[in-house]
Amino acid sequence: MADLFESILAAFDKCGLWDDGVELIGSWSFLLYQRHCALPPYALKTQDIDFLLPRPYPDRTKVDLGQVLAPLGFKVGFTSKGAVHFVNPDLKIEFLTPERGKGDDMPKLVKPLGIKAVQLRFLDMLFERPLILKEGGITVRVPNPMNFCLHKLIIAQRRLKADKAAKDIEQGVHMLSILEPEDFRAAVRKLPKKWRTLVHKSLQKARVLIPSETATLDKFGFTLQT
Repeated sequence: MADLFESILAAFDKCGLWDDGVELIGSWSFLLYQRHCALPPYALKTQDIDFLLPRPYPDRTKVDLGQVLAPLGFKVGFTSKGAVHFVNPDLKIEFLTPERGKGDDMPKLVKPLGIKAVQLRFLDMLFERPLILKEGGITVRVPNPMNFCLHKLIIAQRRLKADKAAKDIEQGVHMLSILEPEDFRAAVRKLPKKWRTLVHKSLQKARVLIPSETATLDKFGFTLQT
């Protein structure tokens, strides 16, 4: 699947989507963090590849993503609410965009790409200070590791399914290995109070879920009390 993954990145690069501000997020980002940020290996357990779309999306010549992805074996699919995704036997490509206002669970039309993306809260923070990486001659955007970590720890507390919450906490704690406690403390202090509470709850939950990371959690957990 790694070759297919890289082909997807190359296809998006050819279309100029990285220049538009599109970011690779979710579990597949770990491959790039491992290659470029010395993140310890992380076992991928998902076929879903998530891409974050800026909102509003930049004006540009329309891209037919179905045509772009068809040579890679992808076919278009729709959720019950109309959000677009692309699937082949090995992978599923999904698109997310920040939610606005009081909340809207209907997909957001992204006209330049001709798709509807799922709207979710807390995604705006992933656009702050992104990493722009060179991957085999391709320029790829991924979230700043600090923001990726905080985002995982925050959304874990809003998950309805325990397995997904546990996965978010596991990934957030895994990212701590390339972060500095002092930097983490400063970043947490900048968060709204409710968000800080969510981060703290996730770190506390991690002590039960990942006892092997107790030493790390002691170090980073203490900064939240300071």
